[in-house]
Amino acid sequence: PIVMHGADIRLLAGANMARPGGNATGIALNTVESELKRAEFAAELTPDAPAIGALFYRGTAGQAERTQAMRAAATQAGKRLAVFEIATAAGFPVALAGMRAEGIRAVVLAGTPETLNDIATLAPAARAAGIASICLW
Repeated sequence: PIVMHGADIRLLAGANMARPGGNATGIALNTVESELKRAEFAAELTPDAPAIGALFYRGTAGQAERTQAMRAAATQAGKRLAVFEIATAAGFPVALAGMRAEGIRAVVLAGTPETLNDIATLAPAARAAGIASICLW
């Protein structure tokens, strides 16, 4: 058997992790469901904010599905979801300024390898802007 921890869901396309048909199983962290849960946390952290933010790197796999799940969580909390895209971490300050202008006080950073790679830049920038960051990493 192959047991994986923290497998990227993109590597497991079509696999049923709860009831695997082959010899691979494990825990997948980069899922639509986990993005939804992080959006719920963002909404709970900022009860007075009108919206929560979602940050994606341009071309993120499954972005439409992730956005749909996060939008549902935001709507359930009586908020709207504002989606921001960046090409590289260098674009994050502009995205943060947009978030502040929209009254956003919490942002969900997509659980992607790009976010992990740039977290040392993203997290301090969000903290300096006064915006809570909720992320997989």
